[in-house]
Amino acid sequence: MGEGLVLSLMLWIASVTGYHIQSIPEIIYVSHMELIYKLYNCEKITGENEYWCTAPRKGHSVFALYNNETKTIHLRNDLSSEYSKIAYNSILLHELVHHMQYDNKSEFRCRGKKEGEAYDLQNQWLIEQGERGVEKTLNLNGLFLLMVTTCTDELYGS
Repeated sequence: MGEGLVLSLMLWIASVTGYHIQSIPEIIYVSHMELIYKLYNCEKITGENEYWCTAPRKGHSVFALYNNETKTIHLRNDLSSEYSKIAYNSILLHELVHHMQYDNKSEFRCRGKKEGEAYDLQNQWLIEQGERGVEKTLNLNGLFLLMVTTCTDELYGS
């Protein structure tokens, strides 16, 4: 993934959000299982690839993760074989939105709102590229999107 692509995606994000580009994140390519281990804070228990963690749901798919402490995007290394170049780039764009949210110290009421902005921008970018939006392009479940983009109190009426 070239730095030119990363910068052009960040310029697009800046143009629609007003966020400033303050730094370029490091991008690390990892396996799907490594992403799941990072998501669930798994700990290595042997020198081999054995981990201890809360059990992820079967079929749980993770595309990428952003670590705001290290300013690192962990991107699944097999996505380019499963998705079109535009879909793959939209996954990177989504994580770059999170990077820019943190760099710009954006405040959100809850994590769901932060995810909501990232998915909305990803959706907008995909449509501008001639795709059908994030749900159709990445085959995402609408209920999943609702759950990750909503504040818990909104879901449970608190």
